[in-house]
Amino acid sequence: GWSAVYTVGVVAFGIVQWNLHRTRGPHPMLLMVLLGVLFQYLSVLLQAMHGIQYATDGIGLKALQGIGEVSDAASNIIIMGLLVAMAKGWSTTTAGVEGDVRLSKEWISSASLFLLGFFSMSV
Repeated sequence: GWSAVYTVGVVAFGIVQWNLHRTRGPHPMLLMVLLGVLFQYLSVLLQAMHGIQYATDGIGLKALQGIGEVSDAASNIIIMGLLVAMAKGWSTTTAGVEGDVRLSKEWISSASLFLLGFFSMSV
């Protein structure tokens, strides 16, 4: 199901990025999207592996489940950073990112709240 969709999406996006890299270089915002999608893809694969094992033995692979959840959280944080960058106008040019892209206090506070919520639900 979703594993096949993510696989096709990641491969297609990778091909587009490779072609952009050969011609003029990828836009930094697309690289952030690619990183977020790759973390999400890893999460889906690890969760699927855990689910398949859980269906056979009733225990599953707890380590893969945990790594998958952390990968999902990392993907969410990256996409959150991308949205903050877009809201601040850092994605308006095609040649690259205007200005200096640093971790802004808004992104750090949003990511901190997200991580706090993630770990409070995990404990």
